[in-house]
Amino acid sequence: MHDPDRERRGKGGQLAHADETQPAPDEEQSTPDEEQSTPDEEQPAPTDDGVEDGTTFTPEEEAAIDASYSADPRELALVNARAAYAAYALSGLTESQFIDPAVVDQQALEQFIHQNAELAWQLAEEWVASIDPSMLSTGYPIKVECMDPPLRCQSSVKCSFGKICVLNDCGDGRCRTCPDVWNLGNLIIDGWCTYTCYDAADVVGAAITLKPAIGSSTVPWIQLCRPK
Repeated sequence: MHDPDRERRGKGGQLAHADETQPAPDEEQSTPDEEQSTPDEEQPAPTDDGVEDGTTFTPEEEAAIDASYSADPRELALVNARAAYAAYALSGLTESQFIDPAVVDQQALEQFIHQNAELAWQLAEEWVASIDPSMLSTGYPIKVECMDPPLRCQSSVKCSFGKICVLNDCGDGRCRTCPDVWNLGNLIIDGWCTYTCYDAADVVGAAITLKPAIGSSTVPWIQLCRPK
């Protein structure tokens, strides 16, 4: 149920309980059953309710947003941090491997990302284990500003292990909370979006979508799902 006194969600993504110190980013190997490439048109698009700085969501998205309020803040922060680092790591590994976007084809790019997803999640686990969880923010139940240009992240995606995964973070390069390991040039990956996955009121995992940039071609987003 919605709390009528709760601050309305707006384009700034600010919520009444949100941590105002949450940094905005500068910028999974999942098993084959957990990975999929999802074109933009196949992902659910948000609808505008016509109210300035207001966004409406599907009933499933609203239920997940409500679930985030009762989730364990530490658990939520760790899930979100792992996803952001894994997305950043995959972007960095990809940019390091493919130097010239003019000679990269879609199949080779997708294959490389899927093959290195497990490594990216391992790096994320190692990084999260090395930091103080109290320094992490729980993030936003849904970070609507990531739905704006230039990334235009989808408000939610689907993974097999959860009912819905709602938008949590995004970046067009490295995330500010992540260590500066790769010098990302954004030649191959335009940006990334991360999602927190829910099954009813439970946080069950995370998802990443990567936006490839191969020359002048329009390439479908690459989606990776990771159960908790």
